[in-house]
Amino acid sequence: MWISSIDENLSEIDDNIFDYYIDALCEYKKMNGQELSWNTVHSRASGAYRFLLWASKKGYCPNLNPEEINDLRQSASKRYKIKGHHAKAMNEPIKFLQLDAALNFVSAVGKLTGSRNHLVKRRNVLLTSFMLQTGVRVSEACNFPLKDLPEVNTRGHSTPARVIGKGQKARVILIPNDLLFELWEYVDIDREKQLDQLREAGSIVSDTLFITQNGHPLSVNWIQKLFRKTSKQIGVHAHPHLLRHTFGTYHYLLNHDLTALSKLLGHTSEETTREYYVHTAILVAYSGTYNSLQREIDKIAKETISE
Repeated sequence: MWISSIDENLSEIDDNIFDYYIDALCEYKKMNGQELSWNTVHSRASGAYRFLLWASKKGYCPNLNPEEINDLRQSASKRYKIKGHHAKAMNEPIKFLQLDAALNFVSAVGKLTGSRNHLVKRRNVLLTSFMLQTGVRVSEACNFPLKDLPEVNTRGHSTPARVIGKGQKARVILIPNDLLFELWEYVDIDREKQLDQLREAGSIVSDTLFITQNGHPLSVNWIQKLFRKTSKQIGVHAHPHLLRHTFGTYHYLLNHDLTALSKLLGHTSEETTREYYVHTAILVAYSGTYNSLQREIDKIAKETISE
């Protein structure tokens, strides 16, 4: 049975796990290379949906949102057509987010995920801001150790921090101080409160900065799902790496320092940085300064968290 094939207790099943299941059905291939027929995908997804709906009504799945899993079930047909026919032309993702769209995206992440749990909302907004304001890869954000979060350097606008990137290579990123204050507040209050509850239950907690409600590190797949849902809500084709491109584009536009940007992004060659960002930056029209850009993101994040 499907529920026994995943490493989760019934009480821990949520919308995202059902989402993953539908994706897996749409992408699954038999040993002979054949994909599952639509009738098979539809039958299995509908069966899982009916089971989860029953479990939710009985109180076995407190984290499930019946309306959300119904929307996911209804989206299966469209997702099957896209994932099952990769030869179809797909729209090219946008290369970066315009400033207004980036701020709207941060706000939407909070509104989408914070209706039932303010701690989750705060974590997700800070995670999105961290990726947008530092240019880290999604895997780097997931695996960022709490021990590497630096104390705030009040002598400047930003504080250097170490991050481990591709090939286990370390590099320095700059965390804006306003964001860093917010991150430490999350660590000292929200994360600590969560840790107390998990310790009482005897759970093992990850040493990463951002953790799930069960104390595990966030997964790349989960963040991709979160961004996909947020993109659908605001009508922007966004993905985690787009925040990195947005950071790089605005950083070059407002600083014109290719060498510094290359080091912040962890590129092995400045030519890679030039190829991605120099030509893109000229498409952006923004007359402010880099510091004011960071302050705008901080402002939106704080407003969204406090709502």
